[in-house]
Amino acid sequence: MGIRGGITKTYAFDLRNVSEIATSLRTYLEENEIRVKGFVHCAGVSPISPLRLMDAAAIRDVLAVNVCSCLEILRVLTARRVNHSALKSVVLISSIASVRGTSGMSAYCASKGALDAAARALAVEMAPHVRINTVRPGALPTEILEKAGVSPEIAQDFREHPEAHGSLLGCARLSDVTALIRYLLSEEARFITGQCFTVDGGVTAH
Repeated sequence: MGIRGGITKTYAFDLRNVSEIATSLRTYLEENEIRVKGFVHCAGVSPISPLRLMDAAAIRDVLAVNVCSCLEILRVLTARRVNHSALKSVVLISSIASVRGTSGMSAYCASKGALDAAARALAVEMAPHVRINTVRPGALPTEILEKAGVSPEIAQDFREHPEAHGSLLGCARLSDVTALIRYLLSEEARFITGQCFTVDGGVTAH
């Protein structure tokens, strides 16, 4: 999504088609004369399945959407001829799954761990012109849980009994995460890069 002259423009694309991202996004930005100053990568697929039941295509899809698409988008946004050095701040949405093992989510956990590692490397590579950080949310009480394959009953239990799932601060709100994202994109965070911020109500403190 881009904003130009106060008008919001939406760009839709299937991130599984990694090899087509660069050409498509470059064309969109040039045709609409959009310069991207801040970028948030918040794409993710998280199939719940034991590794023995997953095939190579399913694993590739997880890595394509969660990791490879991010790198391809950043490759375009850091191209001087395309974005004219406009990019200043990047926030990648990771997950506590990158540091906390979860049965049936090996591909997802691996993809988020890769995203954290990529952010640290890119922070070094892109400095001092671009800052890049990651945010690791815990489970959020949204439809995402059910879309990820969590049953409605378990999703409801997350909302009503967060302490049973390790939260020390009750039930999470989406604003708990978005407030941090806005801060990291802003000039107030000008001296922060290469960091991973966990927003999970204390789950990983155990």
